[in-house]
Amino acid sequence: MKEIPCEMGCQSLDEFRAWLEEIKNGKRDDELKFADVLGKSEFISYHYGLLFDKNLSDDLRLSLETKFKLHAKAGEDMLLEKLQNATDDEMRAKILFMLGAESKFHRSETLKFAREFTKSSDDGLRQTALIVLGWLGGREDLSLLRAHLLNDENAKCRAWSASSFMQMWFRKEDEILKKTAFESFQKALEIEHDTFVLACILDAIRQIGKTKLGIFQRALDELNTTEIDAAKARAVRFLNKI
Repeated sequence: MKEIPCEMGCQSLDEFRAWLEEIKNGKRDDELKFADVLGKSEFISYHYGLLFDKNLSDDLRLSLETKFKLHAKAGEDMLLEKLQNATDDEMRAKILFMLGAESKFHRSETLKFAREFTKSSDDGLRQTALIVLGWLGGREDLSLLRAHLLNDENAKCRAWSASSFMQMWFRKEDEILKKTAFESFQKALEIEHDTFVLACILDAIRQIGKTKLGIFQRALDELNTTEIDAAKARAVRFLNKI
């Protein structure tokens, strides 16, 4: 297929479809370029549809998701409209994640959806909502994070709640945030037994408290239970002194 520079108008929709078929048939291996050029095109609806095409490879779908932001406001407008009308929880989670990751034009609307979806019975949607709160939320969302850290039955929801305290801290070092986070972590460490959740809590304490807790990041990433248990004891002592 003859390639047309994007600044000259990119490919027609038929050319994009032909290009994709060649990728799927193994005749081309330029998946990233396909996603990039499509992201710079006018074919937003076609691009959106491919995000949910399970016949595509995971790598290609991830590239398409990453490059959707190139559609700028028109792309975010479409995502928001789709989210407003979506009923499938998996679809809601993907759209919310994409809006949360960019949030240049619809921050308040995205945050509203994230707060609402923390109430969802679907674990995946709830996880995404809690992640987005870390990216976009503020003081008014601290009680939500605390509640899910301490009470959510899903381990990943508890883990992402801890991480979202940290993400908020990265955006703005706020003393009220720090106080609420530390009080929440202190309580969580009394009752939490899941290694992944503990690793996320310890990581957040290290970052917000600017302390190493005697554990390397690699040990947290690898879920080294021996080192995590030792760091947990040090974290408890650290929080008790504050």
